[in-house]
Amino acid sequence: MVRARGALLGLVVGNQLGVPTEGLGSREAIRAAFPQGVRDLAPPPKGSPFDDDAAMALLLAESLADKGDFDAHDVAQRWVKWMKVDGRGIGITTQRALRFIEDGSEPFEAGRQALGPRSRGGDQPRRP
Repeated sequence: MVRARGALLGLVVGNQLGVPTEGLGSREAIRAAFPQGVRDLAPPPKGSPFDDDAAMALLLAESLADKGDFDAHDVAQRWVKWMKVDGRGIGITTQRALRFIEDGSEPFEAGRQALGPRSRGGDQPRRP
């Protein structure tokens, strides 16, 4: 359990160090913006302790600890609840998939639906 906590701490810290570089695009742009390297953690988003990447990873870890194994339905429901309560930084495709789950789709099917025709041969309409 100590190793898992250490891994999650490393994930969250690494993620928060990377937040200021999001959107800069290239390694060169990051070096230009941070010539001494990124040394400070980004402040947490207002009203939320984590961004979407950290929040979803921690919810996955909570599910694994609670269930003792991977349970896609449990993880999906945790993510849907998080989206409704916080959802800070959630991407359009992730949000679309979680809305499909909220409407009753199976988690893996919701992921395919969220990607749209290019992953399903065009037989399902996209949900905004």
